[in-house]
Amino acid sequence: MGLYENFKDVVGVVQKLDNIELYQKILNIQTQALELSNSNTEKDKKIRELEKQLDDSQKMKFDGKFYYIEGEEYPYCPGCGGSKKRKTHLVIRTLVSSTEYKCPTPDCKFVHFVDNPHWNPPRYTEDNDPYGY
Repeated sequence: MGLYENFKDVVGVVQKLDNIELYQKILNIQTQALELSNSNTEKDKKIRELEKQLDDSQKMKFDGKFYYIEGEEYPYCPGCGGSKKRKTHLVIRTLVSSTEYKCPTPDCKFVHFVDNPHWNPPRYTEDNDPYGY
């Protein structure tokens, strides 16, 4: 039998005794027990969140440029992951000549460019310069 059911039984017995003062005290105790139960539930939730953060931080690896968690495709921001201890995925944008890795967090200014090895810009010589320079 749970806490709520026990209180319900006690309240039923007190009502039969017709003692209003005792009935009020039992209701106060019931309210306090409910508040403690809610507080305990919130603390359990916070503990689970902190355990997950600890577990994730232990899985996070730094490759010299970015943070990664094994099995995940996208990197995390080294600015947020290092000093601020936040997990923020970088926004990846492919440009013509490079790939941009940028943190979307407003208070973080991390931006990193990686050259695109497949980009081969046209090289003009005196013989093939379309502008005649």
